[in-house]
Amino acid sequence: MTGALHLIIPEDTTTEQADAALAVGASRVFNGLATDLDEEFVVSKAISPEDLRLLLDSLSHEDTTHSWKNFDRTAALEDLLRWENSRRPTEVFFFYLRQGKDLQIVGTGSIAEHLNSRFTDRGFCVLGRCYLVPKFRGRGFYRRILLFRLEHCVVRLGQNLKGIHIGSDDERIAHVITQQPSPGWPSFYHLGEEELLIAGQTKLVNAYILLLPEFSQSVTHALEGPGAPSTLAALHGRLAGTELRDVRNLGVRLRDALAGPRERAWLSRRDCRSINQLMAFCSAVPLVGFK
Repeated sequence: MTGALHLIIPEDTTTEQADAALAVGASRVFNGLATDLDEEFVVSKAISPEDLRLLLDSLSHEDTTHSWKNFDRTAALEDLLRWENSRRPTEVFFFYLRQGKDLQIVGTGSIAEHLNSRFTDRGFCVLGRCYLVPKFRGRGFYRRILLFRLEHCVVRLGQNLKGIHIGSDDERIAHVITQQPSPGWPSFYHLGEEELLIAGQTKLVNAYILLLPEFSQSVTHALEGPGAPSTLAALHGRLAGTELRDVRNLGVRLRDALAGPRERAWLSRRDCRSINQLMAFCSAVPLVGFK
């Protein structure tokens, strides 16, 4: 079945050309994902004060690592956007379900154009702030929101996109992103753990990264070749998919595989720019135990 997608994005937030491309890409994502011909999935950068209070109030009652728990339910959208963009340039989206005349807030999600002040390469964007209202869980909406943001990253960055980062402690999200988010998209790798300060408490979340095919190939190409040390050959096998096993703690695995003198000597004759970028990313997260 197919359903309609409707985007409500204020013109002053993006260029006309980018919005047109986004609408085409988003329609491709959502047509075929709707479960009801009469439902319309609406994407907007605007939210009413009432719906925002609903989201923030719902967040406050959950054990979640969502950073908006740092705000109380009286916060305005301008407060959230100001805080988000003081850290790094960020777009925030709100997702609604329209059935007839009824429009309900489903959830929210954001895209930041780079990791943080320590790693500002815009080729590595960050998907964050995803939250679904409880009554809409278990209906496939997370995958729709994820795909919208993945497609949006491609529309915005094109061939410059190298990787996409997500941090989450939710096993349901882990299952979706590590088991292929959608046909045509590679899976996310588990990088390790990172610490987040949420509502005055430090919490551990799992860090994941999706490597775009061209960038991934440049990493694996640097790890293969005549005389490659066994540690590098094993890492290549996992990243290239020739060894059928889950890759967890990729950041530490990568660091350890590159640490030996024999490995460093062999890599000195290779083009390691992509590997070095990935190492710098892991260091900047920063991953727990990664130095």
